[in-house]
Amino acid sequence: MVTHGSQPPPPGAACCIIAGGDIAVGPRVRSILDASSLIIAADRGISTCLALGVTPTLCIGDFDSAPDEDVAAARARGWDVRAYPAEKAATDGELALVEAAARGARKITVLGALTGPDRLDHGVANLLMAARPALSGIEVRLVDEAREALVIHAGNSAAVTGERGDYVTLLPLTEPDAVITTWGLKYDLLGIALEYGSTRGVSNELAWPRADISVARGRLLVLHERRGGVQPGRSS
Repeated sequence: MVTHGSQPPPPGAACCIIAGGDIAVGPRVRSILDASSLIIAADRGISTCLALGVTPTLCIGDFDSAPDEDVAAARARGWDVRAYPAEKAATDGELALVEAAARGARKITVLGALTGPDRLDHGVANLLMAARPALSGIEVRLVDEAREALVIHAGNSAAVTGERGDYVTLLPLTEPDAVITTWGLKYDLLGIALEYGSTRGVSNELAWPRADISVARGRLLVLHERRGGVQPGRSS
């Protein structure tokens, strides 16, 4: 069982947000939960926490996707449940992300945001949440056992680790372009300007177990697809 109390995390702490999508629980997901000093359940993520035996620091959202009995069970356990009205100006995932940043997290991993029953609009919004300028100094990754997404802001770099042959797609999010440099991809880009809307960065591959990507200008969405990944579905 993973338990996280209500005490504030240390400065620069790692945070895990458990969103409402399906989560395939394997070594990667378990290691993320174990390494997180702050865990926030967003909406139906409260049900995932109950199923996995994870006690979150905070549960947040309108809980319109969570069964009433799960919300009641969380409150009965003494969990910190912060309910919002359904008519609000942000998704539950964004509320959780803003809360994590406000609590001092410098590394945020979001589980359950890449697969599940969400509509297309929610899926795209989940990918773009990390592009908010206010998060430029925070590493935000959306992760499951088979896939990963992150946004790299200008002046920052990030590493992608996996197996040789994993797909790595680079999509600029700013106009007119994003200027990037990579090391460790099959088709490395050395100070190349990727034009907004260009597909040049689609389906690159890891040439080594690690690739480093830096952004000199603009913002870049990085999508990593692992070979032989676990099929999504709830498990324990």
